[in-house]
Amino acid sequence: VIVILAIIALIAVPIVMNVIEDSKVGAAKSSALGYLDAVEKQMARNMMDSDKTNDFNDGAYEISELETKGVKVKGDKPTEGWVQIEQGKIKDYSFKIGKYFINPDSNNKVEAKKSGEVKEKPAGGSASNTPSVKTYTVGEAISYNPVSGEKCSNPVSTTGTKTGCMKFYVIKDNGSSVDAILDHNTTAGVAYETSGTYKEYAQATIKNQVDTDTTGWASGLNPRLITANEIAGIVGNTSWNSSTATISQYFYFGSLSTTNYSSQTEEQKAKQRSYAWLFDYTNGCTSYGCNTADSSTYGYWTSSPVSGNSDYAWYVGDRGRLHTSSVDNASRSGVRPVVTILKSKIS
Repeated sequence: VIVILAIIALIAVPIVMNVIEDSKVGAAKSSALGYLDAVEKQMARNMMDSDKTNDFNDGAYEISELETKGVKVKGDKPTEGWVQIEQGKIKDYSFKIGKYFINPDSNNKVEAKKSGEVKEKPAGGSASNTPSVKTYTVGEAISYNPVSGEKCSNPVSTTGTKTGCMKFYVIKDNGSSVDAILDHNTTAGVAYETSGTYKEYAQATIKNQVDTDTTGWASGLNPRLITANEIAGIVGNTSWNSSTATISQYFYFGSLSTTNYSSQTEEQKAKQRSYAWLFDYTNGCTSYGCNTADSSTYGYWTSSPVSGNSDYAWYVGDRGRLHTSSVDNASRSGVRPVVTILKSKIS
């Protein structure tokens, strides 16, 4: 009996030890996956941070550096090593959790081994590196599907189109993301309000239309209306401000004044044509410098009511201008959403 038990022990002990070791390796892999997921989520959070001081530039970050950027996990976490970031994605990593060294295998899957060491951090990689992500210019076109949240091809630019591959134009480069405006209206015409004549009604109603038109779009895009001040900044009217501008202080994109397209100089006309992407797909706009007209809408609302006059709001019009319209005028303007897109999704 003793001999038999000894034989069973000789057979069973290695098997049990292997099972225990496999479970420890599995736990180390799970911890590593959880940590990498925490890094990606923190990148997204930092991208949305308004002061942008904690963005992830391209480079290899030590574990301690990642902690200062807000990366935290419950349970086991790396004690040493690094994670390399490139264009908003994790490119490579090597760190240690407990007694296990974590590295990607040949299939780019997480591998945990007791033997080994933390790989040498990539040469030149550090948190202080200058970002190597693409810099987008204002007015640059992007083909993007806001539902799938991915870059696409063959965009559709028909008024009323809310899903599928569509064209957006960059209005601001944020570093790791861009703000971009759709090239057509998702709704051709809508009143700025449904009842009353007060700004709080107007803003709530038009926001509801934006939310309705962008239902099902990928999370993190934060769809909104463009502001009147953003329009003024894009076309270079730096002295204009919606907080003080009156109804009579509308302006054309070429002249930056009330001088209309037909009365502008050739230089001003050329400037207005360069901003055609801001008022394409509006009624008869080709007579004022746009590329493609669409009779179903006269423009699109901004999020800015006229200061001191809650009966009017600013809109981008078909004549290539920032103008005003009565907030209950459903035939005048529609909705043209602005979204924030991670560069990692379009590079």
